[in-house]
Amino acid sequence: FPSHDRAAGGWTRSATDTTVIYRVNIKNANRPIFNNHNLDHTALLYGVMLTRSYRAMSNTNASPTIMNVVFSNNNSTAMYNDNSSPLITNAVFVNNVGEYGGGMSNNHNSSPILVNTIFLNNTSTNDIGGGMLTASGWPILINVAFVGNRTDLDAGAGIGSYPNVRVIS
Repeated sequence: FPSHDRAAGGWTRSATDTTVIYRVNIKNANRPIFNNHNLDHTALLYGVMLTRSYRAMSNTNASPTIMNVVFSNNNSTAMYNDNSSPLITNAVFVNNVGEYGGGMSNNHNSSPILVNTIFLNNTSTNDIGGGMLTASGWPILINVAFVGNRTDLDAGAGIGSYPNVRVIS
């Protein structure tokens, strides 16, 4: 894809999809822009802005590599991980709103690795984890900042976690 804005209805990507997507601003989807299934770390999303969608990315049994991506102004959690462990580097999650985790929600043994990432002004409307909620899994956070995130319950505004979170500073 060349560098330009695109109104997207969404992509479903699976293990047989070798598409590398980069330098695109994708917005205004009423379903997940990327609905990933059974991907490994060789699937790459690079230099993309995912904005104003129902959910920017949903990963199910998928662990794509996400680099230099901005998730902004999405509803229903910017990134939802279900039994998934994406590698996320140099990402920004900003002004996203979700019922369970505004920026990211990790479920069913999801253990994403985040490096040089910021969660800014995200909101959880129903639970802990304005920036990130981990209901099941072990995220690894390296040089990750949580700034100005909030929850309607005033608990775990930056990180809400039922198990433990490993933080390496």
